[in-house]
Amino acid sequence: MQNVTDTGHKNDLTTVVMECATYCRSHNISNPVDILRIYQERTVIGRPLEINEDNLNTGIEGETNFIMVDRSNLIQTAFDEISTLTVNNLRKCLEVQFYGEVSQYFLSSKY
Repeated sequence: MQNVTDTGHKNDLTTVVMECATYCRSHNISNPVDILRIYQERTVIGRPLEINEDNLNTGIEGETNFIMVDRSNLIQTAFDEISTLTVNNLRKCLEVQFYGEVSQYFLSSKY
């Protein structure tokens, strides 16, 4: 497992953040929602976060980080699971399943 302070991956993410900031400044983007959308598009890898008409009918595909959490202890179990991920995997969407529950749907938008 890679440490969160691994400079190779940290620099990759730092570069993405700096590129997003530069893009927003150079295009005079100041709306917080628009800024977050740009950061999301350039930072998140793997399965898309958004459900749209294209993937609603076909399903959402792409790499995710599968984690299992306890609904009654959500924050702690989520942090425990996320802390085991490598730095590069932190950029992938989370696919969350709750202990003792069977997922009926694979469609999920934002975690």
